[in-house]
Amino acid sequence: MATLSFDEIRQIFRDDALDSARWRREKAKEYPDDFRNVEAAEMLEGLAQTVSEMSEDVLTELDKRFSTDEDTAIAFNEAQSEVLRSIGFRAWAEEAEDVARQIIDFANG
Repeated sequence: MATLSFDEIRQIFRDDALDSARWRREKAKEYPDDFRNVEAAEMLEGLAQTVSEMSEDVLTELDKRFSTDEDTAIAFNEAQSEVLRSIGFRAWAEEAEDVARQIIDFANG
């Protein structure tokens, strides 16, 4: 698989965080008594705003996961999805880099 540019990785990460935020807002409509969904959506939206601040070290680690063989990339995408879904429920972070590190740790087992 081809190596991604840092801008492409940032865009993927931003888009995924915003997709998770939209999903949380939908869950907030389904479960209006559970305030965590709105808080999680706000947290994810805030994380998406900090993507430009991610370090080259973290971006390089993300690229290794995205740009290797298809099985590794699929497993990494699943790890990313799991961590993003946990934001505001089992995981907290104020910056995208913190979440990226959580995803990398989760993917490493």
